Amino acid sequence: MISLCTVILDSVKPFLKTYKDSVTTKTKLIKEVCFCKVDAAPDFYHEETINGITFRTFGHETPANSTIMSPGNQHAVGMHACIDKATQPYIFLCDPDIFFYGPVDEIYFNLMQEHKLDIIGASHHASTEIAQGFFPWHGNLLVLKNKLPTQTWLKSTLPIDGKYLLMNIQERKELFPGKDKNFDTGSHLWLWGYEQKWRWLAFQTLDCHVYTTIHYKSNIKLRTNFKKQKLLYHAVSGSIKPDGVFDTFEKKYLEILDD
Repeated sequence: MISLCTVILDSVKPFLKTYKDSVTTKTKLIKEVCFCKVDAAPDFYHEETINGITFRTFGHETPANSTIMSPGNQHAVGMHACIDKATQPYIFLCDPDIFFYGPVDEIYFNLMQEHKLDIIGASHHASTEIAQGFFPWHGNLLVLKNKLPTQTWLKSTLPIDGKYLLMNIQERKELFPGKDKNFDTGSHLWLWGYEQKWRWLAFQTLDCHVYTTIHYKSNIKLRTNFKKQKLLYHAVSGSIKPDGVFDTFEKKYLEILDD
């Protein structure tokens, strides 16, 4: 039902054992995990199955227009590669420095059906500083694959054809809720949602790490109080060496296993 799509490179390797454990023990609807390793050769491939979930790790060739390959855009082309290879009807984009407290995939899916949502996820931890505001952030969102933009959308504007998740595009920027703020990776998914009149819901974090069902934003009126529960923990490691960040991440995960 769901393909989990995640971009990785050597610097996030310490997170992957915990990430895989979280996916295989906490989620319920994920059938495959697509790992795009953006610092591996394009012919690299590894596959394994854990608890019935297939993990496929593949390399990726850097596009010819490598002058735009900042870490954010490297992440974007990796996500596109995952989306292209995903075999399930639902796409769950997710950062690798996340772990789940419970079946977030099932929670998201059920809320999508109940409220007729087009996309659901978490807001960026600094959502007041980015162009799309509280709209679901590329590090954690669930959407039907066939509702994503077509390859021709924004084609004349994009530095790489079809790669609408690239940062700093700023097409029709005057429409964005944060038009004078940072056009981060994935920002233009908001524009597509705006054009398609998507219904969306995104959960918030108060400490940049822990997301719960208590705080959320949406572009529709929801006359409901969600059951109080923790959803996920995000280490916010970025592309740096995750030495101290990983220690905290691992400790937090071990704490929930001891509960």
